[in-house]
Order: sequence, then structure tokens, then C-alpha cells
Amino acid sequence: MELETLLLEENKGVATITLNRPDVLNAWNEKMREELFSTFEYVATNEDIRVVVYTGAGRAFGVGADVKTTFTTKPSMAGHRYGNRLLTDFMTKMERVEKPFLAAINGVCVGGGLELAMGCDLRFCSDSARLGFTENNIGLIPGATGTVRLVRMIGADKAKALIFNAELIDAGESLRLGLVTKVVPHGELMAYTMEYAEKLANKAPQALGLAKLVILNAINTDAQSAHAYETMAQSILRRTQDHEEGVAAFRERRKPNFKGE
Repeated sequence: MELETLLLEENKGVATITLNRPDVLNAWNEKMREELFSTFEYVATNEDIRVVVYTGAGRAFGVGADVKTTFTTKPSMAGHRYGNRLLTDFMTKMERVEKPFLAAINGVCVGGGLELAMGCDLRFCSDSARLGFTENNIGLIPGATGTVRLVRMIGADKAKALIFNAELIDAGESLRLGLVTKVVPHGELMAYTMEYAEKLANKAPQALGLAKLVILNAINTDAQSAHAYETMAQSILRRTQDHEEGVAAFRERRKPNFKGE
């Protein structure tokens, strides 16, 4: 796959997608948006890829839309809504793909960059990173799942403070709020993330994928429906070869060899 604004690497079942416009803090132009969509479809449908990692080149994870190019014209309101739905669908699809998505937040993570990270299942953050939504500084709100997702992640009051103030917070505060999963020393971030990703890549893919869907369903539905969904998922997993392999490996005191079957 030929890419201009991203780097795509595959190793040991892990695909790493690096936002690669470091001179503009990995701001998204139209080409990067197109490549984010196309690489997502590739990693989502490639069964050899079991885990996906997003990160950024240089000193930023990403700052979202490139203000110098994105806001030079005013689309119609309907045109804006259509373009925004493409971004929203992209962010939402990450939740529903039955494989883990990880964010390695290596530096400044703002606006759409933070929305991308929040769309991932887990967020590992450099101790030197700074995060936030600064859209209010240009008269906007986080508009590609950011506002809604932030409320669900950290609660309404904290979300209001972060969005209203439009200021960046450090890694420690991000962890305290529940915005990131873990803070790692900057020089160890990628090694930690890749080690974690490779561990996940060796687990039973269907079990990880269905666990992800059950958890998502538990957030978005009533308890009775969530329990029924959980039971259905478990009934599927009980019939997989990976379950049989896991039981056999446990009894034989060896590592299981999961094949996704």
C-alpha cells in the first residue's frame, strides 16, 4: 500500500499506523483523511492483523484538522454534515471491529488527534504528552465523536471543564481523569506498547473481539439486554477450536497456540 501521509508497518500480527506529517504536528489534510480511511479498512479486514496501534511521528500524536487548509472555504451545512459523518463513522467503526486498537500517544494530542486516540480501546501515553480539546478557541466544539465520547469517558462536569477551558492538560492529569489508560516514560512508550500489542496478538482473537463487543454493548444498553448479549457471545466461544486449544494447553501446562478458529 503506497501512502503519502501515513506509515504502515506489520509485524507479528500487529499493524502500526503512524501519522507522518511531523512538520505540521501530524495535522490532517484531505490526503491524510483519505489514507486514514483506507488503512483502517485494510487492517480491519486483514485476518493476519490481530492488533492495531496508532501513533505519531515527531513530537506530536496529532492535532486534528489542519487549520491552514481545512477552514479556507465554507461548505453548506448539509455538506459539512456529510463530511463530518465520514469522520464520525470512521471513529465509531473502531469500536465495532473485533480486534484491539491501541493508541501510543507520543506527544501533543489535540482535537481530532485526541478523538482518534479516544476511538481506540486503550491509550498508552508518554509522560511528556499534553492532551486536550482546543476547538472553543476557534468557535467550535469537538465534533467527530469527541464531545459525546468525552462525557462517557470522564463524566459531564469534567468534560465541560476540559472543553470550556480549551487548554491542554499533562499526562498525569489525563490519567487521573480517566482519559488515558497508562502513562509511560517517553523513551519507553513504543517498546511498552508493542510488547503489550504482541501479547494481545497471541491471545484468542474471537475471545478478544467478542469481549470488546460485549463491553461496548454493556455501556450502551440496559442490564438485561447486556446479560443476554454476554451469554450469546459465550455460547459462540464455547464452540471454537481456540477454546478447545486453551483448555488443552491449560491441562498440559503449555502455552496455547490460538489460530482464530
